[in-house]
Amino acid sequence: MENFRPTKRSKLELAAPVSHKNEQFWILDGNTVLEVGGVLFKLHRSRLVDQSIFFSHLLDERNVQMDGVVVKSDENGIVYHLSNTTPKDLEALLQLDKNPMAYYLVPPPFPVLAAIIRAATALRFDTYRAFAVKHLENAWSSSVTDLTTERKSNAVEVVVLARTCGINSVLKRAFYEMVRVAGYGLGDGEFDADNGERPQEISRADERRLERMREHLISAWLQVAVRVDRTFICPNQPKEPTAGTESRSSTLPKCPSLYSKRDAWERRVHDSGLYAEYKFDPFCGLQALIDIKWDEDEGWCSDCVHAKREVWRTMRQRTWERIEVWMGLDK
Repeated sequence: MENFRPTKRSKLELAAPVSHKNEQFWILDGNTVLEVGGVLFKLHRSRLVDQSIFFSHLLDERNVQMDGVVVKSDENGIVYHLSNTTPKDLEALLQLDKNPMAYYLVPPPFPVLAAIIRAATALRFDTYRAFAVKHLENAWSSSVTDLTTERKSNAVEVVVLARTCGINSVLKRAFYEMVRVAGYGLGDGEFDADNGERPQEISRADERRLERMREHLISAWLQVAVRVDRTFICPNQPKEPTAGTESRSSTLPKCPSLYSKRDAWERRVHDSGLYAEYKFDPFCGLQALIDIKWDEDEGWCSDCVHAKREVWRTMRQRTWERIEVWMGLDK
C-alpha cells in the first residue's frame, strides 16, 4: 500500500482564519455581509444606514472607500471586511440595536457597556454611544458627594476606554479610584482575564499623573490629620473686655483645653487606625472626621465641632476641585 502524503499548503493559507457565521446575527433576509475578526454578520442594510454614519458612508451607492475596510466578493456575495472593531464588541452593539429598551432601567455590566461604547464609537452609532456613555458617567460620577469608602472595580479599564474613545468626563473618578489603592490597581503583566487576554494598560503619561496626584493627596491628608490644629480658635472663646463692656466668659460654655482635644485626636484619629486607613484618600478621610461625634463623647464644645466640620467640608470640596489641575484634566 502506498504511503499517503497530504498536499502541502502555503503558510499564508494556513495562517488565514476560517470565517464562520455568527449564530445570532446571520439574518436570513439580510442583504449586507460584514466580516469582523473571522466572524460573518449578515444584516439589514437599511438598519445599518439609518443608525450609523459610518455605514451610511460605506454603503453609499457611490461606493465610497474608507480606511480599515476591504471589500471582496465570494460565495456570500459582497463582503465588507472591517478592522476597526471586534466580533464581541460588534455583537454587543447589535444586541442593543435589537432591543434598545433592554438596558433602559438596569445598565449592562461594565464589560458589555465598554464593548458597546467601543463599537459605537468606531462605527459611528452616535445615539447608542451617547446612551452608553451616559450610563458610564452615572457609574463613574465626578461629584464629590458620590464618593464612598467602597472601592470601584474596573478603574484601569475605564481609563483605557476613556482615552481610546474620548470620554474625558469619567477620567477624574477613575484616576481617584486608582490612586487610593496599592499599586494603583495595575496588574503585574500576566494573563489574568477570564478569556486569556492581557490586562489593559494605561499610558506612561497617565502613570505619572497618578504619581503626582497621590503626592498631592498625601500632602492634603497630612495637613489636616497628622495632629490637632493648634492654630484653631474656638468661636466661643471669650475675648478680653473692652472699655464699657462686660466679659462674656460667664455666659459662654467652657471650651475644653488644647490638651484635652489633642488627647481625643490621638485616640480617634491615630490609635483607631483612621489616619493610616485614609493615607491615600483624604476625601473619605475628611468625611470620617466629619462623622465623628466629637462633642458627645470627646469633650469638644459644640461650637468647635461645628466650625471644624465646616472647615473640613470646604477642604474636601476644594481638594476635589484641584484634581483637574493636578492631573492636567482642565486643559
